[in-house]
Order: sequence, then structure tokens, then C-alpha cells
Amino acid sequence: MPNGGLGSFVTEAFLAAGDTVVGTFKSIQSTSFLNPRFVAITSDLTDVVSAGQLVEAVMQRFQRIDTLAHVMGGRRQANRRDR
Repeated sequence: MPNGGLGSFVTEAFLAAGDTVVGTFKSIQSTSFLNPRFVAITSDLTDVVSAGQLVEAVMQRFQRIDTLAHVMGGRRQANRRDR
């Protein structure tokens, strides 16, 4: 299920416009968005090999990437010692 963050809003906007959206995350599922134009592909974008495999999978299935949007930022959670 989408968590209501920026990625969810951007994905919903592309889907509402009639676009196909490929979403990726380490644990993403095809049920993350209940839309037949949403495709989930698991990938770890912090790993260059995994990111390359994602691009290859998208190109093999769709033959092109029209828009690439990275809308999930990373964050580091501080523990009490870091403060």
C-alpha cells in the first residue's frame, strides 16, 4: 500500500494521466498500487549491479524509458549518541 508520501502522489499523477509506471524498491509489490498500468520491480538502487538489472528489465519489457523520476530521498535516523 502506498504510504502517502511524495512517491505515491507522483505515481498516482502519472497513472491518472494514463501512463505506465514502473515502481521500484527493495520490497515493493505489484499490489502497492491497484492499477493495471503499475508495474513493480524489486531493486536496491544503492547497489550498482541491482540498479543496472532494473534498467535492463525495464528496457526488455518496455523498450524505452520516457521519464525517470527519483522521488524517494534517503534519510539517516540519528541515534542518541549522534545528538
